[in-house]
Amino acid sequence: MLIAVSWGPVSDAETPPAAPRAAIELGKESFKLYSQHHFAQAEVAAKRSLELLEAAMPPDDVHLAVARENLATIYLGEQRNLDAVRLYEQALPVWEKNLGAKSKGFAERLTMTGMMYQNVGLLDQAEPLLERALNISEATLPADSPEVGRSLANVGIVYLLRRDWVKAESTLKRTTSILEKTPEGNQLPVGFLLRGLAVSQKAQGHFANAEQTFRRTITVIEKAGGPNGQFLGKVLDDLASLYQEEGRYIDAEPLERRALDIDIHNGAKPDDPHMAPTLNNLANLYWREGRIAEAKELFQRSVDILVKAHAEGTHSTICPVNW
Repeated sequence: MLIAVSWGPVSDAETPPAAPRAAIELGKESFKLYSQHHFAQAEVAAKRSLELLEAAMPPDDVHLAVARENLATIYLGEQRNLDAVRLYEQALPVWEKNLGAKSKGFAERLTMTGMMYQNVGLLDQAEPLLERALNISEATLPADSPEVGRSLANVGIVYLLRRDWVKAESTLKRTTSILEKTPEGNQLPVGFLLRGLAVSQKAQGHFANAEQTFRRTITVIEKAGGPNGQFLGKVLDDLASLYQEEGRYIDAEPLERRALDIDIHNGAKPDDPHMAPTLNNLANLYWREGRIAEAKELFQRSVDILVKAHAEGTHSTICPVNW
């Protein structure tokens, strides 16, 4: 959301310096242009506003931080996410001084900036910001508060994306143990986190723990989204893959077939990209069982779907964690 710099009514006796006053007007103009989706013109106005403020105000003045965030928001509208997140990070020292290094507001801005870095794939930059936000939450809030749980979730997701399985498992265990006790406990975001925990356990070869966690995930997702939710099909597929690795083919096949049924229930066509991973997994299962002809047929269907999807520029949707 764009935040316009607001100085309030200005009387003749308290007229601010010319540069800040011009910056105010440019900031208002950029807000108006942004609201009308005229991003290029809004960017010009917001940049000039920031330049005037940088020339006239102390470097730790809060209006500079707001102006940088305004320009960053315009960049987001232009799909210039990396430029945007760098401006948000430039604003952090100003917010730290004005809000306090242990304040909730500063922690929220650390989190926002860290998650933006995560979204553009810069995990090295995301991790320390999210860890710092977590440290603030843990220092200022009860250990079992939902806010601490959500902050743990943000850090745990970065560990998961970095394939740091040990840290991911430890962090996601803590966050799910907190959030499962809250009203959020039976909502999809907790299901996403439980799935991440199961994936980290499986990656370390902790198959018994992973199976238990996948089953917990299924329970939460079924309560939140019903028996035919699209994400449920993905988790059923995950558990079936685990069973295949353990050689439990009889247990795996009904899960794979249910995952396919869910895709079909949700309107997937025979060549829908969502179908390809499950078809491929079911083909692997048949191959391991010696059902070669059936396996080849499913492998070919999976390949045909992926080739067509690549040619058309389509792909499967990944379910994000979204609070």
